[in-house]
Amino acid sequence: MTSSDTNSAAITFVIPKTGQLTEFNAFRSQLAELKKENASLVFDYDDPLGNKRARSYVYTLRRSKTAVEILRKDAKKAALDYGKAVDANAKTIIGDIEGMIEQHWKPIKAAEEREDARISAIEVRIESMRSLEKLAGAEDIDSLENRLSILDTVYDFDFQEQDDLAVAVEEQVRYRLNAAMSREIARVEREKEEILEMERREEEQRLEKEALEAQLRDEREAREALEQKVREAEEREETRKQELLAEDRRLAAEALRLKEEAEKLEQARIESARQLKEDAEALERKKAEAEQQEKRRIEAEAARLKAEEDERKAYEAAQKEAEDLRESRSAELYDHLKITLKIPAGKATALMNDLREGKVPWVRLEI
Repeated sequence: MTSSDTNSAAITFVIPKTGQLTEFNAFRSQLAELKKENASLVFDYDDPLGNKRARSYVYTLRRSKTAVEILRKDAKKAALDYGKAVDANAKTIIGDIEGMIEQHWKPIKAAEEREDARISAIEVRIESMRSLEKLAGAEDIDSLENRLSILDTVYDFDFQEQDDLAVAVEEQVRYRLNAAMSREIARVEREKEEILEMERREEEQRLEKEALEAQLRDEREAREALEQKVREAEEREETRKQELLAEDRRLAAEALRLKEEAEKLEQARIESARQLKEDAEALERKKAEAEQQEKRRIEAEAARLKAEEDERKAYEAAQKEAEDLRESRSAELYDHLKITLKIPAGKATALMNDLREGKVPWVRLEI
């Protein structure tokens, strides 16, 4: 059988209703043929059409597996022991089917992985070329030359269906790296000229600096002599200021001490007044709470007495209603005995009394 005939491999089931463990007999007879057919199949998993046929065949096997599962679940409804036997048979058969699925699914996945690896390798190469452009910034000539060399190495590859994209990326990256190279060469030349000009200016500045330093040295010596005199005068003035500051601090400390003592006395007075006020308020609250508790007690007692009176009245009303109902039903029964059953009045009255007193053992009068 060729791979194009795989749709014929599906196994169908007729679920018996006998409850006997014969459900898998028809499947077992087909399973041998299915295994033989599976062993003869050969697929080209790397070929799109062959891969598709292999997938179709695996799908058919999975349908058979699903059919076994459905049969197993339906058969297990009869009894637990019978269900265990069904599970054991289904497990064996499913294991065989899983083995056949695995036989074809592994090469299918291997073909997918090879294709993914091939595409990934191309994409990695293209992204590597793009990364060379992204990294090209303020770099020296040697670094740019190294990137161009790397670009040549990465581009030396068979990009297959991505060849047009690879060519476009390579041309763009090479153009920008060359442009960066040109800019870097021009920059280096400008820097050389700027360095020469800077060195000339530095020599001029050095000579000017030496002349200025000699002049500043003389001025500094004169200034230092004057500053020495000023410092001596300032030291004398500072000594006098420190003495005055010490006296000011002493007086301020004394004033602060007196202020703190006054504040403490005021705080004690305020705390005493606050405590007296709180005690008076607490006493007033306790008095109000006691009055409220007494009021609630009186109200509760009145409510209890009222509830007892209402309960008594309700009980008396219920008793009267029950008595009225008994009298009414007794009258109805008496009329039934006299009118419907044609019992004389005297006998009907005697029978009613016997029923009330329980003298008729097989009849219970509930009114």
